[in-house]
Amino acid sequence: GTADWFLSDKVPVRDAAGELVALAGVSRDLHAPAHEDPRLGRLAAAVETLRRHFAEPLRIAPLARAAGMSLSRFERLMKGVLRVSPRQFLTQLRIEAAAVLLRSGTRPLAEVAVAVGFGDQPTFSRQFKAATGMSPLAYRRLAGDCAKPAA
Repeated sequence: GTADWFLSDKVPVRDAAGELVALAGVSRDLHAPAHEDPRLGRLAAAVETLRRHFAEPLRIAPLARAAGMSLSRFERLMKGVLRVSPRQFLTQLRIEAAAVLLRSGTRPLAEVAVAVGFGDQPTFSRQFKAATGMSPLAYRRLAGDCAKPAA
């Protein structure tokens, strides 16, 4: 019953004659980077900053500098380890926080948007729909319907 982020790859499986016989899929939990990845340590402080301060106006360049990297190197490393860019990671954090607020309250959408770090409701709504496939209002309604006891 909780939201999470996965990277999925799907490929067709064909028999010797070239006929499609199946679809194979692999999903990777984006919140569980490979802990044995030696590059993870270089990102730890920046990722923690993003997690703690996602609702604040954040710039990626200062995070890269604090990690001792150029912006382009930082972005490549984030993408290599977490499979998303720093900006995508920040957006994911904001969407997750918004989903919690939408499930647990009745605050107006504009207040939810600002509370999680989006500049305005239209931007929030666009990003939320792109990430979840539904508008924030539809998500709130669905979450409310799921929380109701079965009759």
